[in-house]
This record gives sequence, C-alpha cells and structure tokens, in this order.
Amino acid sequence: MRGHKMICSSKRLHSARLIRLAIGAVVAAALSTGAWAQNLAIGATATASTQSGSSYTPAKANDGDVNTRWQASNSSSGTWLQITFASAKTVSSVTLREYASRITGHQLQYLNGSTWTTLATGTSVGAAKTYSFGAVSTTAVRLYVTSASSQPSITEFEVYGGGSSSSSSSSSTSSSTSSSSSSSSSSSVPSACAPGSTITGTVDCGGATVGTACNGQSESQQPVFTLADGATIRNVRINANAADGIHCLGNCTLQNVVWEDVCEDAATMLGGAGKTMTVAGGSAANAGDKVFQHNGIGSTIAISDFQTLGTIGKLYRSCGDCNGNGGPRYVTVNNVRIEKSGDLIGVNKNYGDKATVRNLQVKGYVSGGPKICMTFQGVTDHNGESTKLGEEWNTATCDISRTDVTAY
Repeated sequence: MRGHKMICSSKRLHSARLIRLAIGAVVAAALSTGAWAQNLAIGATATASTQSGSSYTPAKANDGDVNTRWQASNSSSGTWLQITFASAKTVSSVTLREYASRITGHQLQYLNGSTWTTLATGTSVGAAKTYSFGAVSTTAVRLYVTSASSQPSITEFEVYGGGSSSSSSSSSTSSSTSSSSSSSSSSSVPSACAPGSTITGTVDCGGATVGTACNGQSESQQPVFTLADGATIRNVRINANAADGIHCLGNCTLQNVVWEDVCEDAATMLGGAGKTMTVAGGSAANAGDKVFQHNGIGSTIAISDFQTLGTIGKLYRSCGDCNGNGGPRYVTVNNVRIEKSGDLIGVNKNYGDKATVRNLQVKGYVSGGPKICMTFQGVTDHNGESTKLGEEWNTATCDISRTDVTAY
C-alpha cells in the first residue's frame, strides 16, 4: 500500500552465610512460584541429520554441559538437530546455545501430528537464543538450519514447558520430513489470529499459518492483520494469500513473523511521530515490489534479525508520493540477510529521511550490486513520480559504511 499509509575470617564467615541465605531465598521463591523450570530435553533423545565424528554426537547437545557440543559434518542447508520425547510434552519455550556463531539462518520447528510446523524463524543463534511461544503438545522439536557459514555446532538445546497446549502431536515420524507451509485450517488457528483481526495487547499465534487472498499489487487490498497502538503479534506465518500484509497503527512489534510469499507489501507503518514498528526475527519471500512500506511521518521502522528469501524488489521504501507527503521517516536495519534484491532501501532525501544500517549480509554482494541506500526526491499527493537521486554512503540520509555490508 502506498498513497494513504502513512570486600579477618569472621567477616568472611558472615559474608558466606549471607550468600547462602540469599541463594536459599532465591531457590525457595523459584520453587514456590514454579519459576524453576525443568529442561525437558535432559533425558530425551537427540538425533541429527549429520555429525562430525564421534566427539560431536547429537547427545552432546542435551547433556546439560555447555562444554560439550554437537557439530554437523557440513554447512548445507537442511541440516537439523532434533530432540524427541518418550511421550508428548507441553512445550512453550526453547533456548539454543551455539558454538562459534556459525548459523546464519534457521527455523525452530515442532512435530504437529506427522508434519513439521515452524514456530519461529531467525538468522544468527549466538551464545543464547530463546524463543517463547504459545504452548504446544508435541513429541519432538528441532532446529532446522537454512544457512550457515561453517558446520553448525550446538552446545545445548534446552526445551521448557508450561501453559496449556494449543495443538497436539500423536507420534514421531521421519526427521527428513520437510517443514509444512500449507495453510492451517480455521479450527487450528487461535481465534485472536483469525485473518482480518485487529490485534490489541500481545497475541501469540503459536506458529499458525493464515492468509486471505492476493490480488497482485492492487492497493485496495485489506491487511491480514491490523496492529493497534501498543500491539505485538508473534509466531505467525502468512501464506501466499497475504493481501496487504500487516498494518501498524502506532507502536507495534512483529516478532518471528514469516511471510511465505509477499503479495503487495509484507507490512506497512502508518503510525505517526514518535511511533516505532519493530520487526524482530522472521523472514519474507518473493516480494515483487517491497517488503516494508513506510507512510507514517516522524515514525520509525526498526528491522533486526530478519532475512529475505527469493527475490524482492526492495526491503524498505519511505513513501514517495503519499497524500500530504513529508518527513522525516526513519529506518534502522541490523543483522539482516538478503538473498536477492533490487535497490535495497529507498529514502526521500528532500523530506529528511534517515536510514541506519549495520551488519547487513547480501548474497554475492559486490559494490553497486545491489545498491544499498538509494535516495529519492519525494513528491506529494501523487504529483508525478518520485525521482531517483542516487546511492549514498556515510551521509545524513544514509548512515551506512561499506564495511557494514558483506557478501555471503
């Protein structure tokens, strides 16, 4: 959508006693409140697509020892590490601990019946990455690696439960089963995540896949979700019937949202001055035009730990010809991975827009291909097309150095 989106021994003994008392109080409090969570992965069975010799077996990833680790034999896409339970468990969060930060793209999946369903999508894992989601009942969870700089290696794969389950899994199947990307039936989608909903507060869709329809680049299409000021939506997949994606009316957060195939735009920021649309984790594939559209004057879109797949026209565009157009608009991009794109970011220099980019990876990137921060002369009220001015580096409009962009 374009136009209208806008420290003597006694002292030591005393100190030691105080420390013991403090620790005891913490433990008691944790136990009394149920906050001392049990790692369900301990005692479960760990398997993997490959392993790098007998020193790096999958069992090293759920032994409770961060000094041991599983390591794959290669860095191929599709590498996986799986935790399988003897019986169904209710799972609501996972913590992954990685050795050497080699993973650059991944999915967290759970076995839903006989199908692998994605709970979350991310780029790097690092020392510790925790995903929290709506509780699910399952017999297995896995880390599915989509890209890596070298052999993926996990020191601990921790799984925690709690809450009421929102879906069930009856049996384990072959780990080579691919991730499901089909649309969930309406009965399996939490009611707050029904297509067309206006989201208020925080809603966790638990990995549900939804969609409505897609009419190409038609700007009359309605959003799949509208996020009210202060709203957060988590762990949802939007299928190819993505219409006009997500509309953000104020401060909002999109966490681990996956667009399987962008229709018009993945998300549009409509909130005004001082408001921020935060995109944390997730991915978008095949955007014919742009992924994120920015209309709200004086607002910010903050994109981090995100990746695009397939070909996209742009990652971001500040509205070039909105009704009552102006600025400034701000965008921050950090730890984002792009497979293939045209000019990546488009900002209006004459309206004072600013793009800040750090830790960007572009497949096969060479200087000038693609252009990273492209400036435009914006217009208002659809009075002609906004004019492309050129790519900029280290300017007030484009806060980005060449060292901020690397190829993979």
